[in-house]
Formats: sequence, structure tokens, C-alpha cells
Amino acid sequence: MVGASLTAIGIVKLSKPDLAGALIEKLLALDSMLFLASAVFSFVAMRRFWRLARQSDRLESWADTVFVVGLVLMVIAAILLAFEVL
Repeated sequence: MVGASLTAIGIVKLSKPDLAGALIEKLLALDSMLFLASAVFSFVAMRRFWRLARQSDRLESWADTVFVVGLVLMVIAAILLAFEVL
């Protein structure tokens, strides 16, 4: 998902060099960071760095939540880009 966000940033830079393009770029950059955070949370939860299963479950829940938020932001950026709302 990070790669998809970075590809979309490159496309936006080439096609929309205005204020709307800058906003979409920022949204997609935030997406990339959220997807990376989700991957890190999931990795740490699976590696059993935590002694209690409850802590691991909490980290996995955070990973799921952050991933879904990233997907929602990516959809918003896609709508802004596709329908030229801005």
C-alpha cells in the first residue's frame, strides 16, 4: 500500500501542479506513513516481543485500525483526484 501511495504521489506531481495537487500529495504522504505504522504494529504483535497475549492483541487491533484509516484517506484522495473536487 505504501508503494501505491508513492506511485499516486508521482502521478499527481506530473498532472496537477496546483493547490489541489499539493493537498492530494499531502493526503497520500500521510497514507504512506499510516500504512507503515500499521505494518510495524502488526510486526511487533506477531514477533512476541510482548509477554502477554492481551498486549499483542491490543497492538494487532491498533494495526487494523490504522490500516483502515489509511484506506479511507486513500479513497478520499482518489475521489478528489478523479472527480476534480478541488
